[in-house]
Amino acid sequence: MDIAKGLGIIAVVLGHVLADDKESSLSQALVHTIYSFHMPLFFLLAGYTLKPENLSSFAWRRGLALGVPYLLFLVMLGLPSLAVSCAAGPIPLFGIGQCKTFAFRLLAGGSSIGGIFSVFWFIPCLFFAMLIAQAVLATARKTRLWPLLLGLLYVVAYLLPLALPVSTAVLAIGVAPLASIFVLAGYGLRHADQHGLMSPAWTSLALVGIAAAIVPQTIDMKYGHFGLPVIGLVASLSLSFAFILAARMLTVTGRLSRALSWIGNRSLVVMYLHQTIHYGLQAAGLQNAVIVTLISLVIPLVVADAVMWIIKTLTRFIEDHIHFHQGHIR
Repeated sequence: MDIAKGLGIIAVVLGHVLADDKESSLSQALVHTIYSFHMPLFFLLAGYTLKPENLSSFAWRRGLALGVPYLLFLVMLGLPSLAVSCAAGPIPLFGIGQCKTFAFRLLAGGSSIGGIFSVFWFIPCLFFAMLIAQAVLATARKTRLWPLLLGLLYVVAYLLPLALPVSTAVLAIGVAPLASIFVLAGYGLRHADQHGLMSPAWTSLALVGIAAAIVPQTIDMKYGHFGLPVIGLVASLSLSFAFILAARMLTVTGRLSRALSWIGNRSLVVMYLHQTIHYGLQAAGLQNAVIVTLISLVIPLVVADAVMWIIKTLTRFIEDHIHFHQGHIR
């Protein structure tokens, strides 16, 4: 799945760069397609490795694994931005707001912040989505009514941002129920793979995804825009499956597959840093989408190993010096 992550993060960077090209119909068509699946794909890939376990121990373990990088990137980008905000005023392009409210918005995360902080909704949303998925799996083991439970979850997930728009603004909590469906889809995909059930369905799923993606609709998970009911979900799931199929086909390409796998292993760093590079280049006047995409991808990859070392060191430090109850971490 690392190859799929590599392809996925390239799609994320490209989608964010092309989203600023409002005058090109081709760019906007590509953005429409990319936004239909690029974040659902990462939730689905997270679900592929999910294993049912005790909810409290899972929450501690995943909270540490996701919380350390989240807080690190928040400090790395947030503190300098807050200093700039209070010293020089807001810079809308970079998502830097008014000094009086900017710190609160940084802590709130979710859809309340944009610019270089546009992707900060993802990790909190992933954490809550995986908790919901674990709860669903635990319930499914106790009842045969799990299909009804999934249907109810989808209805709640779709209606929550509509009924309570502020729910997407605070740590993207309002997006987590729908994200949990993608996590569960990834979990189901792994089990289908293990039983050889997916191979005959790949082509049909890809065709369904392409057909659904053609339907005019707005899909942007961060803001609770999930497309048309059911159709939006089908488009996102099918295109994600098709993307994984493409990644699997690339496993026979040797160097290319190894390169994409290498990128995929560093996708978290790219996700959190590429917007800073992107908007910095835009502010400098560079408009070529291909060059901006490449630079926004390459620079985070150059520093990725160092950042990942810091994350691992901080995580080990916390594990060694904070004594959770037995079993809360391992």
